[in-house]
Amino acid sequence: QLALAEGVAPGAVMKDIAKSSAVAAKYFAGNPKALGKAAVEAAKLGMSLDQMAKTADSLLNIEQSLEDQFVASAMLGRQLNFDAARRAAAEGDIATATKEVLKQLGGIEEFENASVFAKQRMAAAAGMTVEELSKSLAIEAKRGQLTEDELAAMSGLNLTATEIKNMNSDDLKAKLASKQATEELATSFEKIQSSLTTAILPIAKALVPVFKIIAFTVDHYRDWE
Repeated sequence: QLALAEGVAPGAVMKDIAKSSAVAAKYFAGNPKALGKAAVEAAKLGMSLDQMAKTADSLLNIEQSLEDQFVASAMLGRQLNFDAARRAAAEGDIATATKEVLKQLGGIEEFENASVFAKQRMAAAAGMTVEELSKSLAIEAKRGQLTEDELAAMSGLNLTATEIKNMNSDDLKAKLASKQATEELATSFEKIQSSLTTAILPIAKALVPVFKIIAFTVDHYRDWE
């Protein structure tokens, strides 16, 4: 219900939860509602629970996290402060921790204009890969330009950061329509395949004795020859 309310595909959220048992045990033991909420937030950011947990784990590795923070600050020429993100991670709120990190790292424009080394340090500070951070920042940059439903839909389209950055509302609707058409076609083929299997299977079973008799006759005919 929460996924539907937030415009996120429930199936994708449930699949993410199903394959994130270690994350669930570590950060959400005994709190399935918080787990579901975090999974929805992850989907809206174009991430998975495992990716958000990596960010939280990185923040809680205090010594390394501080080093990455200071180095990234020096490369960006401004001070980063992950204290709020670390506090949220320590409390098990990995969604808030991830959002706080993204807030500190700025927008997609600053990220894209940074040097290769600065991007690597920013990603390390966030506990992400450069590609993951780029995509999440690109999605965040669309807030205010697209509705929450459109943002959630965009997150589920498996787009690159560049595609997300260059996409407007009309482009998104066209992409979603294309995806929906593809999914409907795939569903139709599955139904046809299932129907054919259901229809043909009884006939095939009924013909098994006939084929056995034919095979038996052919084998014996060869023996007689």
